[in-house]
Amino acid sequence: MAEFFTPGETIRIVYPATAVRPRIHPDTPTIIEDSSEWLRRHLPGIADDPKVYNPVFAGRLPDWFLMSFPAGSAAATARMCSFCIMMFSWDDQVTLGDLFDGHTTPGPEHPVGMAADDLLNGFADEMPAPVFRRFKQALKDWADHLPAELDQRERADRLTQEEYRAVRRWTIGMGPYYVFLEHSLGLDLTEQFAADPDFKRAVDLSTDHVWLVNDLFSFRKEAVLGDPFSIVMMLNRNEGVPLQEAVNLTLRQVEEVNGQLEELLGRLSARYAGGPASAAVDRLGDGIRLVNAGNVHWSYSAPRYVGYGQGWNGLRDAEVTLAADRTVFRPWMAPDHGPRTTGVLRFSQGDRDVLQRVSRSSQVAWSR
Repeated sequence: MAEFFTPGETIRIVYPATAVRPRIHPDTPTIIEDSSEWLRRHLPGIADDPKVYNPVFAGRLPDWFLMSFPAGSAAATARMCSFCIMMFSWDDQVTLGDLFDGHTTPGPEHPVGMAADDLLNGFADEMPAPVFRRFKQALKDWADHLPAELDQRERADRLTQEEYRAVRRWTIGMGPYYVFLEHSLGLDLTEQFAADPDFKRAVDLSTDHVWLVNDLFSFRKEAVLGDPFSIVMMLNRNEGVPLQEAVNLTLRQVEEVNGQLEELLGRLSARYAGGPASAAVDRLGDGIRLVNAGNVHWSYSAPRYVGYGQGWNGLRDAEVTLAADRTVFRPWMAPDHGPRTTGVLRFSQGDRDVLQRVSRSSQVAWSR
């Protein structure tokens, strides 16, 4: 932990750039109840184990999903919320090295494998066949990249930015969720995704937004646990960037990704305007915007990242104190203790030089 921050150290964080304000699914209470019941029925080992169950619900993990995907049908959302709980638990086990009989994916006789089959059978019944095929392929893509992440964790202190970004986009695990987003809105844009690479680019940009924000808010917890897998910690340790500058650079990258995503979604909307897919393309774009907005809001408020026994106080421009067990937000004051400023961070030329140096590879991908 001392390698990255000293308990009591303060940094400044401003609200990461998003295009819309966050929402939460209107059926949140019943969806959480239904997902909890599914968990007890299909994964009693998780439901009965406080070491797993408490972080899931006390950490408000279902809220991440219900803030990020607030507009879908209640039935489809309840099934996917159960999937989300399973994925979070599964991902944590893989991250901690508690693998399934030496593998990163469970076999068909493993309880998680059987639970996954129950959910997949339900999705197969309700999703159009082309959408379900894409959903399964996205799951496979995620699982196929997990060994690469485990390898990267073993050599995190020698990892390059290019290597990290190439794997992080996959192992954040968002691929299946974007296919679900499409299905939950009653859409099937399989043909458009196959014919127009800008749809995949939009998903990739939104995914980058998610993992950058995740890395920004999770690094305190992960540093305490000795898990260095975060862009903030890599900038700090591998590139020698001071912690506040690493935070600033991560925020700037979120801002750039958000701007590129908005530009791309606008082009897609104009390209399909007046055609048979026009309304569907616009609905998908709105759903993608809500994913990023929900992820940011949840990251501020989730005990999983900010610690238990407290709540986010709504500050969008905050002095953040990094304690061993929590992240504390207070109003940010200028160095002369004058009035708190508003708006985005202002970056020095030194900040910009470092940003250009460490994110050159990502800028190529984002500009395509």
